[in-house]
Amino acid sequence: MNYVIYIYYPLLILLILWGCKWFNKGNWNEEALSLSQTKALQGFCSVCIMLHHIAQKTCAPWLPSEVITHGLDCFVPIGYLLVGIFLFFSGFGLYKSYRAKPDYLQGFFGRRCFHPLLVLLLTTLIMVAVRSRMCEKISFSGPFHLTGPIMLNGYSWFVYTLLIFYVLFYLAFQYCKSEKSATFFVLIGVLLYIFFCDWWMYGSWWYNSVILFVVGILFARYENRLLQYMQKAYLLFLPTALVATCIFFLLGEHTQNAFVQMSASCAFVISLLLLGMKIKIGNKALSFLGNITLEFYLLHGVFLQIFGYNETISNPNQIHNIALLILVVFLCTFITAYPIHKLFSALTASLPKHSEMTALLWKDFKKFLKWSFLFLLSITLFSILKHNHTRQSMQPLVDDYIAENITFANVDGEKMSAYITGKGEHTIVLLRGHDDPCPTLTLSPLADALATQNKVIILDYFGCGFSDTTNKERTAVNYVYEIRTALQDLGVEGPYIFAAHELSGLYAQLYAEMYQEEVEAIVGLDSSVAAQPQDLLLVNNITPQIYQEQLKKQGMLNYTLRQTLYFSGYGRILSPLYTNSIKAELSRQEFTILGEQFIENYYSLNSVDETAHRYENHQLLLQHKYPENLPVLFILTDYARDGPLYPGSDWLQLHQDLCTNPSIQHTLLIDGNPYFVYYAPDETADTIQKFIDSLDTRE
Repeated sequence: MNYVIYIYYPLLILLILWGCKWFNKGNWNEEALSLSQTKALQGFCSVCIMLHHIAQKTCAPWLPSEVITHGLDCFVPIGYLLVGIFLFFSGFGLYKSYRAKPDYLQGFFGRRCFHPLLVLLLTTLIMVAVRSRMCEKISFSGPFHLTGPIMLNGYSWFVYTLLIFYVLFYLAFQYCKSEKSATFFVLIGVLLYIFFCDWWMYGSWWYNSVILFVVGILFARYENRLLQYMQKAYLLFLPTALVATCIFFLLGEHTQNAFVQMSASCAFVISLLLLGMKIKIGNKALSFLGNITLEFYLLHGVFLQIFGYNETISNPNQIHNIALLILVVFLCTFITAYPIHKLFSALTASLPKHSEMTALLWKDFKKFLKWSFLFLLSITLFSILKHNHTRQSMQPLVDDYIAENITFANVDGEKMSAYITGKGEHTIVLLRGHDDPCPTLTLSPLADALATQNKVIILDYFGCGFSDTTNKERTAVNYVYEIRTALQDLGVEGPYIFAAHELSGLYAQLYAEMYQEEVEAIVGLDSSVAAQPQDLLLVNNITPQIYQEQLKKQGMLNYTLRQTLYFSGYGRILSPLYTNSIKAELSRQEFTILGEQFIENYYSLNSVDETAHRYENHQLLLQHKYPENLPVLFILTDYARDGPLYPGSDWLQLHQDLCTNPSIQHTLLIDGNPYFVYYAPDETADTIQKFIDSLDTRE
């Protein structure tokens, strides 16, 4: 262990206590909530947050054991407590400024938001450049992403949250009739933010201390009265707050419950306020750091990215000596934060001088929003009318296609559509990928290519293609039952060669287990495997229960979005994007029909239910392998192996682990993406046919 790292602990104590003043019994620090005192505290917290993030890269328990170096362990779990201080004083400072300056809200966005936005933009661009230079995979997702959005700069979440609360504060105190109703409006907004983050299962750090923004506003409103109460019962309040902090913090660590952590953050801030009533802190170093906290917060992540451990790539710049890493990150951040702060402060300072122009721009912007809303409403009404007219006009074309190409099977009184073509000794059943809105169309070129020597059947599962919908749960067992019943009703006798795309690989494997005598062979087309979610859970550090909840919520979001697009008619804008993306070898008329099926069936309720049951369908076949006497061919794409489709999984190995007889069970890696079944039907058919021919040769 490198014991040099412990030198930073006395340095931190020196930083906070240098120049401090203690107040004896009966005397109080009248500047406990002054700007200089709060800035000094935030400056100290910015250094502690830097150490918290370094600790997450050096000694966090979720890191691989070979990279862990102890020394900053106490900083790993306290990040949200430190952030709570910033949130409290943000709410406190906003309200105090609002009360002190009658025209405070005039030019509010220029003074409060312009500076953070500039720093956020600059540091994000720097972070993207650094990550690109390090050849790290860069991805980004919006707010409707389970487990939190994937961000270009993972350290910037706090600034986004703060900007949201700034806007919330402005709207509340600009348009509410009283301060009481404005404060209540802010409270409701923060609670909705908490609900949103909890619903989408964001990391707890996104919301486990944000209630302190409202607490800060309330404390500022009743500051004098609260301080009097705290002074009168100081000997009761201080130990109570300290004990509550310890209890809730330990309980939060044990349960990892965000709402328990929220209580810990509130108790922690109250404890600091009580201590501040007796201890006045402040020195030149803290004053300097307090003025550059925003820049320090965002920039230290950039240098930690450059010099710290990276879990996704090997970092040649990594500094393994933690004491040296702290020094380098601190100095680099300190040196760069100050000039950036001065530059952007100068730009921001010029805005209030043009308050009349700012007000005029805001007035014009509100007009722009008004006319934009009216324009969007008009376009939406036109889109709805056009969608309904097009839908009616296209129906005869769809009906003609069904009459010429589709056969229906009866499955417990519900119609399941099928495309049947070709003749031969072998019967191939093509099973769709999980997002395919109409496999009897999209897979028809592959079916036709195989039909020269085989009989080929494509089935539309319930809720997609031309099939009915069903109320039965979308479990793997029900899928197998419906596939088998449909094939029997169509008079198609086995044994079958199942060519299963993506999630249907699970249903084909289960069919082979339940009715092995009816299965001649299995062809997996980038097919899903049962062990796949295990790596996903491990990489994202989530439990199976959370994962199942995620799937349900993601499915319902997709369904809600799809319904909105459907009824508004905007789904017709996405339809060509889908049909063009799969690059299927279809005629123009078939593409038109596919577009209609995409609009009608994409993310239907049955598809949503299939997503909701995905985990249990995988679990059903966990630890199961293919029988030794069953021929299997997995056709896998390098995109699925190397790309973002299944992060954290060894795609090739997952399939090889299912094989029990290498002489008749193989994996084949090809160039491309999972859409190869659509855009390369002839090549795919040739590969499958060679596999089928090998079955005949062996016989």
